[in-house]
Amino acid sequence: NWTDGYFKGNPIKRGELVTSINNLMLVTGIKSDNTIRKWLKVFESEDMISLKSTNKYTHINIVNYDKFQDVGETLAELNAQQTADQTAYQSAQRSADNIRIIRNIRSKEYINTTCPEQTSFASGQETGLPPLILKDGSRFHISDNHLNEFVDAYPGVDVRDQIMKMSQWLKVNPTKRKTKNGIMRFINSWIARSERETINASQSSTKISMPEYIRQQEAGTLPEGTPASKELIERMQKLQKEGLEHVGD
Repeated sequence: NWTDGYFKGNPIKRGELVTSINNLMLVTGIKSDNTIRKWLKVFESEDMISLKSTNKYTHINIVNYDKFQDVGETLAELNAQQTADQTAYQSAQRSADNIRIIRNIRSKEYINTTCPEQTSFASGQETGLPPLILKDGSRFHISDNHLNEFVDAYPGVDVRDQIMKMSQWLKVNPTKRKTKNGIMRFINSWIARSERETINASQSSTKISMPEYIRQQEAGTLPEGTPASKELIERMQKLQKEGLEHVGD
């Protein structure tokens, strides 16, 4: 923030940023969340920033933000007295670099959150569903609007369950992962195929098999002493006929 403000009711001062690891991955183009965490730790160890993290957000505070807000003027003054105060000069450089990093992040965040094609990436955990890993290693979160569209389009299948299966399948099949442009087609094809399989399975019926002794009765080969009941034969033939008609439907 360039001015004091609030985030979810909590005060946020100048020089502070509330973001997330996934958001930093998107805006910086870094594909590994471990790399993001590593650099945040480096900046923190160099006293460039201080961090507060939760399972949802990362709170970044730029050290000496107000003191070094006017980067050019501060560095010029410190250059003049470099021999007298080398430590202060190095601190100013670190803070200046940090300010540029945060400004770059905020600029990219603005671009990403205002472009319509990024809706599903910016929606975060709205649906509570796991992300789908893309070919470039980034995570795709299906938006709540897209989820509802799929639910309406495919009432014969559990869409949420299928998306969870997709997420697991993409984890174990890295060579089959999709691009940002192809992921929605992949989701649609997967759910459509799943619904067809569900409908076909519900329409299938087990064929009623005629017992062997009835076949023998019809063929006149039933062994002596085991006559079949005419009534039983008629009942079994009726059941078989009904079963075949059901399969034909």
